[in-house]
Amino acid sequence: MNQATEKVISALNRRGAEGITHWDFPNGFALRSRIADLRRAGKKIITKMERNNGNRGNHARYFLIGQEK
Repeated sequence: MNQATEKVISALNRRGAEGITHWDFPNGFALRSRIADLRRAGKKIITKMERNNGNRGNHARYFLIGQEK
């Protein structure tokens, strides 16, 4: 895994049942792509779509199934 995917796994483990969103990372961080990389590596990650506060859009919240040690 590269440094970016390690950051995502760390955040997923740290946040647990709260999950992570793009707001947990700096502007321009390609979270969706890193999630895809982790899934290809065999990690079980689920996505739940949520309404944005203050506008009509949606965003994804990601959860790791089975935390890593």
